[in-house]
Amino acid sequence: MAVCSILYQLATRQEEQEKIHEELLRVLPSVDTQLTSRHLDQMQYLRAFVKEVFRYMSLNLQLTELFQFLSLRFTQLVETNEIFEPQSPQIIVLYVFV
Repeated sequence: MAVCSILYQLATRQEEQEKIHEELLRVLPSVDTQLTSRHLDQMQYLRAFVKEVFRYMSLNLQLTELFQFLSLRFTQLVETNEIFEPQSPQIIVLYVFV
């Protein structure tokens, strides 16, 4: 799942593709160059991109769980008529997809 997410995010972002391609050409100037951990350490933009995808995925998973909980809680409130007579402050969360 992680690799698919990284590839999808990269495929949908032309500017990042170009930056990572430039970085790859700088770090691995020849097609015959063996990729090593030392080379990967030099690819700071690629590392930052992968970390951002993981952060974004983690945030989305957390928000999905939050909305599932809120949806269940809202359903419980409606079924018990508590929604019309709240006994504790309610929190409303709005998430906008950009």
